[in-house]
Amino acid sequence: MNLNNYQTHTGRVVKKRRDFFGRCCLILDTGTEKVTVIVGKGFFDATETGSVLMVGHIGKQLINIRKTALSAEAKIWNRFIDEFCDRPIEELTPLQRNAVLPYWYDCEINSDGHADYVPLCNADSRDALARCLKEIGAEDFAANFLSACASGAQDDYSRADHWFGNRKPTLTSIMMAYVLEHAGGIFD
Repeated sequence: MNLNNYQTHTGRVVKKRRDFFGRCCLILDTGTEKVTVIVGKGFFDATETGSVLMVGHIGKQLINIRKTALSAEAKIWNRFIDEFCDRPIEELTPLQRNAVLPYWYDCEINSDGHADYVPLCNADSRDALARCLKEIGAEDFAANFLSACASGAQDDYSRADHWFGNRKPTLTSIMMAYVLEHAGGIFD
């Protein structure tokens, strides 16, 4: 192990999931990229979405991981996820819906890609998501999504997935900014 290759990433946990092999994964948004970190079950269970972590690694070998204090912004984001993201769409206000629909889109695309998501969308849900993406300031994500709906199957959605995965700022960052900006109206 060459210590000259030691790197650190600091980012916010935006998603917790198990991978194909059942390993506990935390997805960190560093602001410029998403980093997947494989951790033990105890750390996985004790880490909240929105927590900020500093991760040290050499290649894929995790060397150390440290939690930093949960910021006020992270607490608002966690509250949003806890209170609204599992509610039926019909129960949400327009401000809440504007963030919830992109939240689930972001989760699905990060997990399975457009190939699994797009075929399940009918015209109404497609239009509603595109409208919400535009409303939160993610017009380019809306254009990518609509392009995937129109012609993504031709290349098995690889262009749409590649664009989505490499876009900066990330959709998660845009959604978090929207939720923080509109917290008063969202939580009323």
